[in-house]
Order: sequence, then structure tokens, then C-alpha cells
Amino acid sequence: MRFALGVGFLTLQVLLVVASQASPARWFSWAPHSAQIWYELDVTADGRRLGADEVAGRFGVPQTGWEAHALRNLQDILIQYTRTYGRHEDMTIVMRFRVNGRPVESWTWPEAPDR
Repeated sequence: MRFALGVGFLTLQVLLVVASQASPARWFSWAPHSAQIWYELDVTADGRRLGADEVAGRFGVPQTGWEAHALRNLQDILIQYTRTYGRHEDMTIVMRFRVNGRPVESWTWPEAPDR
């Protein structure tokens, strides 16, 4: 019985690792982090640009920093705030980021609607 439980537990762990590698967000994964993300946030709320302390206070992440998890995790944190606590503000987030030393990219929230 113990052996079967042990094998079942390890099988579940392997399946979760494999599944997390196929997901853009890795919230519940202990799989190796394969991305180092440098980022810088430019946030405006109701037409006013937020300072570094305000960004950190609202989102719980520094305005400029490194993230050792998947890019989607950081995006999820920012989106979650704008949909909950910041839902009554007209908020725009522009994040410039670099993944593993690649060229700088940009992500904007809310995303522009497809035309």
C-alpha cells in the first residue's frame, strides 16, 4: 500500500512538472525556472503617472526589478490588481521587459482590442 501511494505521488509530481512546462503561468510549479525577466513598469491611474512607491504599494512588486518566474506570473499580478482593487480607476500599465537577455519587448494593459 505504501509503495503504491509513493508511486502515485511521484507520478502526480512528474505530470504536474510536465503540465507546468506547457503553461505560460507557473503558479503551482516547482519545476525549474527557465526565465529571468528584467522589467520596468510605467503606470498611469486617472491620467496621473504613479511613482515607484505607489507602484510597489499597489501591485506588491517594485517598479523596476527582476522576476525569476514566468513572465505570465508578473502579468497576472498586474492584471489582478486592475480588475479588483483598481477597477474604479482608469489605469494603464506599460511594461518593458527583457527575457533571458533577449531584446526589450513591451506589454500594455489593458490590451488593445483586435480590429
